[in-house]
Amino acid sequence: MRHSVIPALGLCVLLLSGPVLADDAQANAIYDRMSKAYAEMDLALMDKVYAPGAVYVPTEKSFGVIKGREEILVGTKMTFEQVRKNGGKMQIDFRITDRQTFGDLAADAGYFRFTALKPDGTQGMVSYGKFVTMPAKQKDGSWAFASDMSGNATPEAWEKAKPFPGARFDK
Repeated sequence: MRHSVIPALGLCVLLLSGPVLADDAQANAIYDRMSKAYAEMDLALMDKVYAPGAVYVPTEKSFGVIKGREEILVGTKMTFEQVRKNGGKMQIDFRITDRQTFGDLAADAGYFRFTALKPDGTQGMVSYGKFVTMPAKQKDGSWAFASDMSGNATPEAWEKAKPFPGARFDK
């Protein structure tokens, strides 16, 4: 009887600890690609961030739901071109505070910090936002966002954010 208690306790711990994504590193890699794409203003890297049929609900109230990777990248391309024209650079950081998993899908929630850098490398505008994304495993085994939604947040929310085990959390 004593031996049957140990596996039962192990099962309870697993069930109570919450879902863990089998491949956190692959889901986190989406955020790595996005950060690198912004830093290098590389649209080809952004192309790998979103799934072909992805939807994006941007922060800006004047925009509706944007459907499809190509349409999502239209705005990104314009932003990259404008920043490049002005000689600036960009940086985006992420703090994932929650991740729920559903097989080959995940739902991430957290905060981002966007920093514009002036041509001389000094910090320009800094803005903060919150997001909910849905990383999804693609047919080729890679992960991409099937859905992405963002809203405004405060610097205090960024600072108070707590990391979720296994998920990306920039300092």
